[in-house]
Amino acid sequence: GAIAAFMDPEQCDDHSLYGARPPILAYFPFEAVDGHAKPVCQRSPNHVHYAGKALTYWALDSLYATDDPMVAANFVSERIGNYSDVVNHVAGYHVPMYPNDGGTVDTPLTQPMRDYWPQMIFDKYHFRVCFGHHAHVLKRTMPMTNNSVAEGGVLYVGDGKWGTTGALLPTLDSLVFGPPFVTSGIDYHVWHATAEDDGHFKVIAVDRFGKVVDSTDNYETGQWP
Repeated sequence: GAIAAFMDPEQCDDHSLYGARPPILAYFPFEAVDGHAKPVCQRSPNHVHYAGKALTYWALDSLYATDDPMVAANFVSERIGNYSDVVNHVAGYHVPMYPNDGGTVDTPLTQPMRDYWPQMIFDKYHFRVCFGHHAHVLKRTMPMTNNSVAEGGVLYVGDGKWGTTGALLPTLDSLVFGPPFVTSGIDYHVWHATAEDDGHFKVIAVDRFGKVVDSTDNYETGQWP
């Protein structure tokens, strides 16, 4: 039903979050045309944001609008050549590829993403960081390539629940600790990323009291430690 509603514009209601296709498109970063956001029902589930030589941000559909992970892969491959001068690519998507809040990293829901996205997008085009949302937990992985911990790989971090209270967080004892995760926690926090046009990149997580609860950078070698 959700997929049908997404595909059929007649079922979309611009003025109702419940009628949006799906509601997530009303909340998260979206493309602008002539400086203005498109109406909810006209927004694309995949789009790219250019911030000069230092950064592109790729907002990707984590199988909400389609069950085919190659849709996002093709979207990136068709456009990445337009940003050959950019030194840092990052991605953001709703359902995390590597969840740390369900007792196991290998959840069936995200298996199609793990099967295709690392080798077809993130590893292939040397993305720096990928931001997975939905679970609203503190998370940072070791550098990863093709679903395995690897030197020179991509960093995967978790959404921070917008830094404030809201729906209940999972309990600590329900989280996954240890490889591939460097950090797992339930702190309310936001991630702050600094991208530089020489390839340097830093991410820090700041909790609601202004305390840094996690951080890392690639300043020493150009790769994540």
